[in-house]
Amino acid sequence: MEYLPFSPGDESRGSFEEIIESVLSRSREIKVSKYDNSADVAEQHWLQSLDKAMTVQWLCFTPPSTVDDVETVGSRLLLRALMHSNILFREFTLISMWRVPAMPIGAHKLLSFLAEPLKQPTENLLAFEDHDVSDYLKEFSDWSEYYSCDATYRNWLQYELENAEVSPSKLSVEEKQKVIVAAQEALNSSLSLLLRKENPWLVPGENQIYDTTEPVVLELHATAILCLPSGECMCPDATLCATLMSALYSSVTEEVVLNR
Repeated sequence: MEYLPFSPGDESRGSFEEIIESVLSRSREIKVSKYDNSADVAEQHWLQSLDKAMTVQWLCFTPPSTVDDVETVGSRLLLRALMHSNILFREFTLISMWRVPAMPIGAHKLLSFLAEPLKQPTENLLAFEDHDVSDYLKEFSDWSEYYSCDATYRNWLQYELENAEVSPSKLSVEEKQKVIVAAQEALNSSLSLLLRKENPWLVPGENQIYDTTEPVVLELHATAILCLPSGECMCPDATLCATLMSALYSSVTEEVVLNR
């Protein structure tokens, strides 16, 4: 950062932003050979999501004070971390639809990386007129609430799986009540998210917030949604097809999709 310009401009020199873009792009590539030792497809995608999320930590730091316009540079790093995290959240949501109690580690790692940076005042972020920063912040907030609901669901599922291994007649009243309480908590948190009226979940302020003059390459890694944990492939039913279609259209504009 001290020896290269932050943004591209001089064609004879590279820039920090170009390096970051290259790193973020390569970080989303699936390195299959790295996970060959794991026979569980769900575990492979669990580990892949963690690797992808770890890249964002390299954007969550305070630039050295010797860098020109250090406050703006720091805000641009945070903005890029926010944008990339939202892209990963969409991907992680698709590959974490397993009905298992294990938390989607990649998503929760992203939330932890940005928890502290986003506690700081956002005036510098909102000053960037070339980005819909308020929409990025809202989407991140929505994903944070979504994964909070997801955690209550997986907590209930953990109790259900534990109790399934015991004969119903041998379960105590306390154990049965614990499952009911966990299920009610999961239901209430989900309904609270989905039924918000003043601030609907994942509804952008404008319809075309992803317009761009640059070429768009859309990668949708949703292989896991069509595989059982054993690796056996499933035939996609109507629900899976609708989920994939929705994810595709919410990632970019309809015009971009039709031109692919």
